[in-house]
Amino acid sequence: MPSDIEIEFEAKLCKNSSVMDSTTRVENAQEISQVFMYDGFELQKNLRYLNDNKETLHIILTNRLTCTFDENDSRYHARAVICANPAIISTTGIIEAPAKPKEYYLEVMALKSQGIDIRSAKEKYKEEFLEYNDKRLTKIVEGYILQVIFYNITGESFCEDIECRLNNAHWQKDLLFSQLEINKLCKKHNEILSNLN
Repeated sequence: MPSDIEIEFEAKLCKNSSVMDSTTRVENAQEISQVFMYDGFELQKNLRYLNDNKETLHIILTNRLTCTFDENDSRYHARAVICANPAIISTTGIIEAPAKPKEYYLEVMALKSQGIDIRSAKEKYKEEFLEYNDKRLTKIVEGYILQVIFYNITGESFCEDIECRLNNAHWQKDLLFSQLEINKLCKKHNEILSNLN
């Protein structure tokens, strides 16, 4: 059951979506995002009313951070995409779920321990991960839309091949590689696409 604070936040967000913007401008977006996490499966259940026509695939794009609970380690994990119908693609999840380079985290921890601003680390590694309002995000979202479409056609969640846009990247570098550098489907998924035509 949501708390009064959560209900009040959602009401403000419905009236003015820029309320969410203030949560992404803080130094540690990960800490803030933990306050505003949404259970992806619960959100999906609430959005099922859209699915009155089973032949129509509904894809919801949101800036809310979607997460799923992992029974193995008893905690929530951020997700970029929740496949099914309706499917949810979280732009915040795309930025927060795949991990940034290990060196970046080490440098940020060192800077924070010295009381130094972390902007220098962000600048140093800026090409190695996505940021909020990143111009590369549109192309990345296209790949996640493809993942949702293929999931609904084949029932397979993701592709293990790093050289496929359907790859489930756990690291930002892998996400940027498969979505921007490679920017194509693997042989297996190309064949599936050809057979659909």
